[in-house]
Amino acid sequence: MVLYYYFACPDPQEYAANLQAFFCLTSVYSLFLHALHGNLTGETLRYAGAGLLVLLPCALLGGRLLRKISHASVGIGIYLLIGIMGLVQIISALCS
Repeated sequence: MVLYYYFACPDPQEYAANLQAFFCLTSVYSLFLHALHGNLTGETLRYAGAGLLVLLPCALLGGRLLRKISHASVGIGIYLLIGIMGLVQIISALCS
């Protein structure tokens, strides 16, 4: 989805907004299914709350950074992160 929205949205802020909307919808659906199957406990809700405390300031910081960088820079960052994730997968597969 990251690459799809990168090519579909020429503006970095539009790109980020579409990604956030996509992941918000999929997360709400996943949360609904976990609640439906009884997987939500007090412990998981505490972890989710702690995650939100970190998520909100990071989202604000990311929004400020996106106003200052170009679409091409976003693309370079995407490809670098995909490459790093691929290397991590290869290394973890070789080490296990």
